[in-house]
Amino acid sequence: MFHDLRVGWREFWSRTWLWVIVLAFMVMNAIHIGAWGVVGPYIAKNDERLGIAGWGWVVSAEGVGILLMTLVLMWFPLKRPLRYGMIGMAAFAIPLTTLGVHPAVILLAIAAFIAGAGAEVFSTGWNLAMMENIPGDKLSRVSSYDMLGSYVVMPIGTLVYGWLITHSDVTTVLVTSGILYATIAVVTLAVPSVWRMGRPADAVNGRAELADS
Repeated sequence: MFHDLRVGWREFWSRTWLWVIVLAFMVMNAIHIGAWGVVGPYIAKNDERLGIAGWGWVVSAEGVGILLMTLVLMWFPLKRPLRYGMIGMAAFAIPLTTLGVHPAVILLAIAAFIAGAGAEVFSTGWNLAMMENIPGDKLSRVSSYDMLGSYVVMPIGTLVYGWLITHSDVTTVLVTSGILYATIAVVTLAVPSVWRMGRPADAVNGRAELADS
């Protein structure tokens, strides 16, 4: 077991794009679960512009965005998986800010739809980056470090945001969270291996031929 842990860590740490994205998501996921998962229902319960039923529509719109982008990506090859993926993740700042400034159902649902589509671009891009750049016999061990780093802080996010909404202005909390979230996502693009990562030529060409057929 310890040998597998060492091998997995060596593979994980040797790829700058990998640990940079994981570190970014360590914070971004904490913001997401706290601001969206805790503060969102709180506002839905206490702001008549949104309401509990309205929040259900907003979350559903996010799911529709994910679904439709999945269908789109079946036909269009993602030539720069991490570049487009992190830009897509930055779009989540839109519904976060909207939730804080003007949580009207229709406006927030549109913003959530965009964020859902962006999240699916990242999800697809990340899976491609992992499968095409990490040896198959090491993938599960590297994925374990990915999961650990990306999700370990999420419980703290729920605790922190639960405290923040009882001690701070909710609008300020959400707008600040949106700015921080987008900033972290965009800053990762300054890492050359994140910005420049492409796809194997045969993978892109194969997808293009499939779309043409």
